[in-house]
Amino acid sequence: MPATSRLLDGYRNSGSLSNGSSCTDSEGKSKYSLEDIIYEMSTRDPTPEGGSSSVNGSNDDEDVYTQLADKERDLILAAELGKALLEKNEELSRENERIAEDFSQQLESCQWLQNSALVSVLRGSRGRALNLEHGTSGEDMGGGDH
Repeated sequence: MPATSRLLDGYRNSGSLSNGSSCTDSEGKSKYSLEDIIYEMSTRDPTPEGGSSSVNGSNDDEDVYTQLADKERDLILAAELGKALLEKNEELSRENERIAEDFSQQLESCQWLQNSALVSVLRGSRGRALNLEHGTSGEDMGGGDH
């Protein structure tokens, strides 16, 4: 990750969005959304500085430097995109963990309710069985108090 940090430091100084602004705030967090960065990459003109690429001797050096600068901006933008993807991945991982914990708690609650209902049914069945047993034995004895 140190290489990415160096790229992002260079990016903060130069900026790679077409408006020349930095993509990170003072805390190093991305100011732009992932969609902003992807849009910037998709709308960038593939030719240097929006012109046509020439192979003339006089413009050769200028074209090489322009292309080098473009490649450097692309590399920095790719690093920023990677950072934004990592941040989104971390956010989704945290959300996934939270959802898994909620699900686990709800599952435990459901199992507890199911067990409570089963115990209640069993107690009711046992109570009816005892009542039937006592009622039968009371008739045999002629008492019938119950």
